[in-house]
Parts: sequence; C-alpha cells; structure tokens
Amino acid sequence: MKKILITIGIILLTTLNNQASAINWVEITTPKGKHGYLDIDSIKKTDKYYFYNIKFRNNNKDPYQVLTIQSAPHNAYSARIKLY
Repeated sequence: MKKILITIGIILLTTLNNQASAINWVEITTPKGKHGYLDIDSIKKTDKYYFYNIKFRNNNKDPYQVLTIQSAPHNAYSARIKLY
C-alpha cells in the first residue's frame, strides 16, 4: 500500500510541474504578399536582441515550418536560430 501511495505521489508531482504554454499565432503579411504567422508569446528581448518564432510555408503544398529568429533593433539583419 505504501508503494502505491508513493507512486501516485510521484506521478502527481511530475504532472503538476509540467505547465502547458499556449501559442498565440498572429497572421502577418510580408511586403511581397507572402503570409505567415508570428507567435507573440515567444517574443523575448535581451540587452541587444529580440528572439521570436514564426510559422510559414514555402508554398501552399508544403507543411508549415516554425523558425526561431534573432533580430537586432539597430539593423535590418536577422539570424535563423532553429528550424522545426
């Protein structure tokens, strides 16, 4: 009985610590008319950079890809951090 209670306690503790984070995608359009989505909940600002996720397709037949981008407010260049 004691082992069952300990097992249930461990399961409850591990599931309570895993918080789900919602993704809030907002549609964006480039100046060339391409559509994509920006996850506004993923925007993080550090001393020099912004980090954020975008979701896009290369064409309508491709599946969506998510890309983490690093941008600096003082120039027009961005860097690709990770592609999902």
